[in-house]
Amino acid sequence: IERVGISPVGSIVSLSNKNTAQVIRLNAGCPLRPVVKVIYDSVGRRPDKPEALDLTDNFNIFITCGMGIG
Repeated sequence: IERVGISPVGSIVSLSNKNTAQVIRLNAGCPLRPVVKVIYDSVGRRPDKPEALDLTDNFNIFITCGMGIG
């Protein structure tokens, strides 16, 4: 789990803020809080500028569900 995480790089995940994101990097020592790229907002629109979101810096946002490899 420490090296692969619950959601491996490339996985598509749902976030607690209703956004959909892709895992782009794992955080060493914190496998449940990877860096993700938001690919759909809460209403299903693609963002104009996809943003990277480090979940170790955003404790109010977390992964609620994994959807598979993108």
